[in-house]
Amino acid sequence: MGYDNRFSIEKVLNDVWDNDNNLLRVNIGDVSDTPEFFEDTSFVTGDSPVTLDFNAALGRNANCGYIINDGAGNFTVAFSNDGVVFGDEVTLKDGEILNFNNLSVDSIRITWVADSAYRVSGV
Repeated sequence: MGYDNRFSIEKVLNDVWDNDNNLLRVNIGDVSDTPEFFEDTSFVTGDSPVTLDFNAALGRNANCGYIINDGAGNFTVAFSNDGVVFGDEVTLKDGEILNFNNLSVDSIRITWVADSAYRVSGV
């Protein structure tokens, strides 16, 4: 079961899980703006690090969204509220999802640890 991405994020991410803790659907929420999506289905060392610039894409910082690790390998994620200074890195493992809400996110930096894939969205 996939999710419907024809809407934006205002109230974010009431994910739907089955009894075995498998993600069934990322439920993005109410519409107020068009979300921005970034995806790399083959994230390898030569692609790293990649900076996803929400401010350039949206014309402002994103305040909520998600990062999904769709690949077999790990990668790290760091947030910046000004596009210059990034905070601490957190590792996302295969199948993990990092939701963010009530933040001011100018950019997200994703750094390769092992070959993987990601999907990112924010508004």
